[in-house]
Amino acid sequence: MKAVCFHERPNAGSCDRDPPGPGPLDMGRQRKEGAVMKHEAREDVERQPQTEARGLSRREVLALAALAGAASLDALVPSLGHAQAPRKIKMTLPWLPMGHFAFFFVARDKGFWQKRGLDVSIDRGMGSADAAKLVGAGRYEFGYADLATMILVAGQGMDLTSVGMVNYISPLGLTSLKKSNIVKPKDLEGKRYGTSAGSGEFVLFPAFARAAGIDGDKVQKILMSPVALSKALIEGTIDVRGSFYPSMVDLMAMGVETNQILYHNAGLKMYSLGIFTTRDRVRADRDLCARFTAGALEGLAYSYLHIDETIDLHLRAIREYQGASYSREMVRLGLLVNAALGIDAVPQEKGLGWMDPEMVRQTRDLVVKYMGLKSEPPLDALYTNAFAGTVRLSAAEWQRVKDAARPYILW
Repeated sequence: MKAVCFHERPNAGSCDRDPPGPGPLDMGRQRKEGAVMKHEAREDVERQPQTEARGLSRREVLALAALAGAASLDALVPSLGHAQAPRKIKMTLPWLPMGHFAFFFVARDKGFWQKRGLDVSIDRGMGSADAAKLVGAGRYEFGYADLATMILVAGQGMDLTSVGMVNYISPLGLTSLKKSNIVKPKDLEGKRYGTSAGSGEFVLFPAFARAAGIDGDKVQKILMSPVALSKALIEGTIDVRGSFYPSMVDLMAMGVETNQILYHNAGLKMYSLGIFTTRDRVRADRDLCARFTAGALEGLAYSYLHIDETIDLHLRAIREYQGASYSREMVRLGLLVNAALGIDAVPQEKGLGWMDPEMVRQTRDLVVKYMGLKSEPPLDALYTNAFAGTVRLSAAEWQRVKDAARPYILW
């Protein structure tokens, strides 16, 4: 089987090399010459109006196969009958459909799931923890959530595992107004830090302070509602707010100049948003997991390379979601920040979605140490690369992604 590759032309062709790792998949991409001949054979069949009415004899089918050359009987027969109804699947986002989630709507509306026999509905979420619990409870087949939060929920008894990483750089950090001149961790001492109880960056603040070499007790913590944080920052009632980098696009779109201090830059390196499901589903329905993951990752690659089209598609798709933002600029910024967080040596070498076991272990260890997880889940229970790496970008395409996302790469 061969991996889906994106090339410089809009329509991706086949990859000439097999992807590394277990379970390489070719999820519906055309093979080179054989696929062309199969397509020609199907056209030959479709041009005969009597075919559907009376069916073809075995002799006629064999004759068509001979005309097609390398086209197999198995490739011809499905085109003669009615297509099988796509399998209905539900997935949940961790929040409202923002720009950095747009690739899921690309996968749905560009037909990347449909051609793999899936009809996927996408629901908004109420946070990564909620998404993880709903998938674990069987309400959804798949979800999208922060890996640390998924590990925390898995450690509390939910049967969850990651099947594809998207954000290889953690977006957790702190945001301040540029005029405040808070540019490095040491500048936080003596400042007012607005955050909300239970937010990821607040829970991990002690780890960040230790890694950055600052006295966390000298930073005044002010707890408030998440929706009040940006307003408080602009009005000056706090000096810095806890942040999740892609969610700061609202300030960016308003033209508010900010500084970002990412925990990643202080040495707190961990994975973040990724695709997940249950371990039981991975064991019992590997084909579904392969098709869903490959379709989503093809949507991700397309969103990296076709920003304007993805914005248009996303804005059409989110009309059904109450509370979603219709700001074109916010969607554009979300797409570019998402691309920046996906630039890493691992997906460039192994293919999109692939996870480095050491980074998964490091993420798990931070969850155990700082997020109150009492038991340490086995590493191999928390992720699988069996369905990752099937979608690849060429070196030239990665360069295009880097050039577009360069202003938003802060590490």
